[in-house]
Amino acid sequence: MKNNIKIIIAIVLFAGGMVLPTLTQAAIPRAMLEKSTTYALDNTFHGFRVPTVDSVGAIRYYDVKVNLVVNADGSVSPNALVTSALSPTVGTVNVVPGTYQEFGGTDKCTVTNMKLLNGRTQSFFKCNNAANIFEFSVVTGPITAGHPFQTELLNGKVNLRTDVATQTWGMVTTNNTFTLGPACTISTAAGILIGAKTNGSQLVISVMNAPIGGTAAPTTKCGNTLTKLP
Repeated sequence: MKNNIKIIIAIVLFAGGMVLPTLTQAAIPRAMLEKSTTYALDNTFHGFRVPTVDSVGAIRYYDVKVNLVVNADGSVSPNALVTSALSPTVGTVNVVPGTYQEFGGTDKCTVTNMKLLNGRTQSFFKCNNAANIFEFSVVTGPITAGHPFQTELLNGKVNLRTDVATQTWGMVTTNNTFTLGPACTISTAAGILIGAKTNGSQLVISVMNAPIGGTAAPTTKCGNTLTKLP
Protein backbone atom coordinates (compact mmCIF):
# COMPACT_ATOMS: atom_id res chain seq x y z
CA MET A 1 0.00 0.00 0.00
CA LYS A 2 2.83 2.38 0.96
CA ASN A 3 4.59 1.61 -2.31
CA ASN A 4 1.42 2.45 -4.26
CA ILE A 5 1.14 5.80 -2.47
CA LYS A 6 4.77 6.59 -3.28
CA ILE A 7 4.16 5.80 -6.94
CA ILE A 8 1.08 8.06 -7.05
CA ILE A 9 2.99 10.92 -5.37
CA ALA A 10 5.85 10.52 -7.83
CA ILE A 11 3.47 10.68 -10.79
CA VAL A 12 1.79 13.84 -9.44
CA LEU A 13 5.14 15.54 -8.82
CA PHE A 14 6.35 14.59 -12.29
CA ALA A 15 3.21 15.93 -13.92
CA GLY A 16 3.43 19.12 -11.90
CA GLY A 17 6.89 19.76 -13.25
CA MET A 18 5.88 19.26 -16.86
CA VAL A 19 5.44 22.25 -19.18
CA LEU A 20 2.06 21.79 -20.84
CA PRO A 21 1.56 23.17 -24.34
CA THR A 22 -0.49 26.38 -24.53
CA LEU A 23 -4.03 26.06 -25.87
CA THR A 24 -4.14 29.59 -27.29
CA GLN A 25 -2.67 30.65 -30.60
CA ALA A 26 -2.68 33.73 -32.77
CA ALA A 27 -5.61 34.11 -35.16
CA ILE A 28 -5.01 34.45 -38.88
CA PRO A 29 -6.08 37.95 -40.01
CA ARG A 30 -8.72 37.61 -42.70
CA ALA A 31 -11.89 39.07 -44.18
CA MET A 32 -15.17 37.17 -44.49
CA LEU A 33 -16.77 38.53 -47.65
CA GLU A 34 -19.35 35.76 -47.66
CA LYS A 35 -20.93 37.29 -44.54
CA SER A 36 -21.24 40.82 -45.95
CA THR A 37 -23.67 42.63 -48.25
CA THR A 38 -22.04 43.18 -51.63
CA TYR A 39 -22.85 44.49 -55.08
CA ALA A 40 -20.85 45.51 -58.11
CA LEU A 41 -21.29 47.87 -61.05
CA ASP A 42 -18.87 48.41 -63.96
CA ASN A 43 -15.35 48.58 -62.49
CA THR A 44 -16.42 48.98 -58.86
CA PHE A 45 -17.14 46.42 -56.14
CA HIS A 46 -18.84 47.50 -52.90
CA GLY A 47 -18.88 45.47 -49.70
CA PHE A 48 -20.92 46.67 -46.71
CA ARG A 49 -20.22 45.48 -43.15
CA VAL A 50 -17.41 43.15 -44.21
CA PRO A 51 -16.28 41.27 -41.05
CA THR A 52 -12.53 41.19 -40.49
CA VAL A 53 -10.58 39.20 -37.89
CA ASP A 54 -7.33 40.59 -36.48
CA SER A 55 -4.35 38.67 -35.07
CA VAL A 56 -5.92 38.33 -31.61
CA GLY A 57 -9.31 37.19 -32.93
CA ALA A 58 -11.22 40.48 -32.54
CA ILE A 59 -13.89 41.12 -35.18
CA ARG A 60 -14.54 44.50 -36.77
CA TYR A 61 -16.81 45.56 -39.63
CA TYR A 62 -15.71 47.65 -42.62
CA ASP A 63 -17.31 49.17 -45.69
CA VAL A 64 -14.98 48.37 -48.59
CA LYS A 65 -14.78 49.77 -52.11
CA VAL A 66 -12.60 48.17 -54.80
CA ASN A 67 -12.04 49.90 -58.14
CA LEU A 68 -10.56 47.67 -60.84
CA VAL A 69 -8.10 49.29 -63.24
CA VAL A 70 -8.65 48.17 -66.84
CA ASN A 71 -5.72 48.55 -69.22
CA ALA A 72 -5.92 49.87 -72.79
CA ASP A 73 -5.84 46.31 -74.13
CA GLY A 74 -8.81 45.33 -71.95
CA SER A 75 -6.80 43.35 -69.41
CA VAL A 76 -7.36 43.94 -65.70
CA SER A 77 -4.44 45.36 -63.77
CA PRO A 78 -3.49 43.51 -60.56
CA ASN A 79 -3.21 46.90 -58.85
CA ALA A 80 -6.81 47.57 -57.84
CA LEU A 81 -7.66 50.73 -55.89
CA VAL A 82 -9.01 49.73 -52.47
CA THR A 83 -10.53 52.06 -49.88
CA SER A 84 -12.24 51.15 -46.61
CA ALA A 85 -13.78 52.66 -43.49
CA LEU A 86 -15.33 51.27 -40.32
CA SER A 87 -18.99 50.44 -40.91
CA PRO A 88 -21.47 52.75 -39.19
CA THR A 89 -23.52 51.66 -36.22
CA VAL A 90 -26.92 53.21 -36.68
CA GLY A 91 -29.98 53.95 -34.59
CA THR A 92 -33.13 56.04 -34.84
CA VAL A 93 -32.09 59.34 -33.27
CA ASN A 94 -32.91 62.63 -34.99
CA VAL A 95 -30.92 63.28 -38.13
CA VAL A 96 -28.26 65.89 -37.37
CA PRO A 97 -28.54 68.85 -39.79
CA GLY A 98 -25.63 69.27 -42.16
CA THR A 99 -24.15 67.76 -45.30
CA TYR A 100 -23.63 64.02 -45.75
CA GLN A 101 -21.65 62.32 -48.51
CA GLU A 102 -21.24 58.76 -49.72
CA PHE A 103 -17.89 57.24 -48.79
CA GLY A 104 -15.84 57.06 -51.98
CA GLY A 105 -18.80 58.19 -54.11
CA THR A 106 -20.71 61.21 -55.37
CA ASP A 107 -24.02 60.97 -53.50
CA LYS A 108 -24.40 64.02 -51.26
CA CYS A 109 -27.37 65.20 -49.17
CA THR A 110 -27.96 68.42 -47.25
CA VAL A 111 -30.31 68.03 -44.28
CA THR A 112 -32.36 70.68 -42.48
CA ASN A 113 -34.74 70.04 -39.57
CA MET A 114 -38.02 71.52 -38.42
CA LYS A 115 -39.73 70.87 -35.09
CA LEU A 116 -43.42 70.06 -35.51
CA LEU A 117 -46.09 71.19 -33.05
CA ASN A 118 -46.73 67.60 -31.93
CA GLY A 119 -43.10 67.16 -30.85
CA ARG A 120 -41.92 65.23 -33.89
CA THR A 121 -38.92 66.35 -35.93
CA GLN A 122 -39.20 66.54 -39.71
CA SER A 123 -35.95 66.28 -41.67
CA PHE A 124 -35.74 67.64 -45.22
CA PHE A 125 -33.16 66.13 -47.57
CA LYS A 126 -31.89 67.79 -50.73
CA CYS A 127 -29.62 65.32 -52.49
CA ASN A 128 -27.55 65.16 -55.65
CA ASN A 129 -24.97 62.85 -57.16
CA ALA A 130 -23.48 65.13 -59.84
CA ALA A 131 -26.13 63.85 -62.28
CA ASN A 132 -29.47 64.93 -60.83
CA ILE A 133 -31.16 66.39 -57.77
CA PHE A 134 -33.92 64.88 -55.68
CA GLU A 135 -35.60 65.64 -52.36
CA PHE A 136 -37.29 63.61 -49.66
CA SER A 137 -38.48 64.07 -46.11
CA VAL A 138 -38.71 61.81 -43.04
CA VAL A 139 -40.43 62.38 -39.70
CA THR A 140 -39.59 60.91 -36.30
CA GLY A 141 -42.00 58.86 -34.23
CA PRO A 142 -44.40 55.98 -34.90
CA ILE A 143 -46.61 55.75 -37.99
CA THR A 144 -49.71 56.94 -36.17
CA ALA A 145 -51.88 60.06 -36.01
CA GLY A 146 -49.67 63.13 -36.22
CA HIS A 147 -47.22 61.67 -38.73
CA PRO A 148 -47.48 63.82 -41.89
CA PHE A 149 -47.05 60.76 -44.12
CA GLN A 150 -49.23 58.39 -42.09
CA THR A 151 -51.69 57.68 -44.92
CA GLU A 152 -49.00 56.97 -47.52
CA LEU A 153 -46.92 54.82 -45.17
CA LEU A 154 -49.92 52.74 -44.05
CA ASN A 155 -51.09 52.33 -47.64
CA GLY A 156 -47.58 51.18 -48.48
CA LYS A 157 -47.68 48.61 -45.64
CA VAL A 158 -44.50 49.98 -44.06
CA ASN A 159 -46.08 49.31 -40.66
CA LEU A 160 -45.85 45.56 -41.46
CA ARG A 161 -42.05 45.59 -41.72
CA THR A 162 -40.27 43.91 -38.83
CA ASP A 163 -37.80 46.82 -38.65
CA VAL A 164 -40.43 49.56 -38.70
CA ALA A 165 -39.42 50.83 -35.24
CA THR A 166 -35.73 51.07 -36.15
CA GLN A 167 -36.10 53.66 -38.91
CA THR A 168 -37.48 57.16 -39.41
CA TRP A 169 -40.00 57.10 -42.26
CA GLY A 170 -41.12 59.43 -45.01
CA MET A 171 -41.33 59.77 -48.77
CA VAL A 172 -39.71 61.26 -51.85
CA THR A 173 -41.14 64.69 -52.70
CA THR A 174 -39.68 65.33 -56.17
CA ASN A 175 -40.80 63.59 -59.34
CA ASN A 176 -37.61 63.51 -61.39
CA THR A 177 -35.49 60.44 -62.05
CA PHE A 178 -32.65 60.04 -59.57
CA THR A 179 -29.99 57.57 -58.55
CA LEU A 180 -28.93 56.64 -55.02
CA GLY A 181 -25.81 54.53 -54.89
CA PRO A 182 -24.40 52.58 -57.84
CA ALA A 183 -27.33 50.14 -58.07
CA CYS A 184 -30.38 52.32 -57.43
CA THR A 185 -32.11 54.26 -60.20
CA ILE A 186 -35.60 55.61 -59.47
CA SER A 187 -37.92 57.19 -62.04
CA THR A 188 -41.19 59.10 -61.47
CA ALA A 189 -40.15 59.09 -57.85
CA ALA A 190 -42.68 61.30 -56.06
CA GLY A 191 -44.46 59.29 -53.40
CA ILE A 192 -41.88 56.52 -53.16
CA LEU A 193 -41.48 55.56 -49.52
CA ILE A 194 -38.13 55.89 -47.85
CA GLY A 195 -36.57 55.14 -44.47
CA ALA A 196 -33.55 56.61 -42.70
CA LYS A 197 -31.56 55.78 -39.59
CA THR A 198 -28.51 57.44 -38.10
CA ASN A 199 -26.06 57.44 -35.22
CA GLY A 200 -25.40 61.16 -35.53
CA SER A 201 -22.49 60.91 -37.96
CA GLN A 202 -23.47 58.15 -40.40
CA LEU A 203 -26.77 58.00 -42.24
CA VAL A 204 -28.34 54.93 -43.86
CA ILE A 205 -31.05 55.62 -46.47
CA SER A 206 -33.35 52.81 -47.69
CA VAL A 207 -35.72 53.09 -50.66
CA MET A 208 -38.76 50.82 -50.54
CA ASN A 209 -40.24 48.68 -53.30
CA ALA A 210 -43.97 48.91 -53.83
CA PRO A 211 -45.76 46.39 -51.57
CA ILE A 212 -46.93 43.13 -53.13
CA GLY A 213 -50.39 42.01 -52.05
CA GLY A 214 -52.60 43.28 -49.28
CA THR A 215 -50.71 41.80 -46.34
CA ALA A 216 -47.10 41.84 -47.56
CA ALA A 217 -44.67 44.42 -46.21
CA PRO A 218 -42.59 46.33 -48.78
CA THR A 219 -39.05 45.13 -49.33
CA THR A 220 -35.99 47.35 -49.59
CA LYS A 221 -35.20 48.19 -53.20
CA CYS A 222 -31.82 49.79 -52.60
CA GLY A 223 -30.11 52.53 -50.64
CA ASN A 224 -26.83 54.00 -49.53
CA THR A 225 -24.74 54.95 -46.50
CA LEU A 226 -23.56 58.55 -46.13
CA THR A 227 -21.16 60.14 -43.65
CA LYS A 228 -21.57 63.63 -42.18
CA LEU A 229 -18.98 66.10 -43.40
CA PRO A 230 -17.19 68.38 -40.89
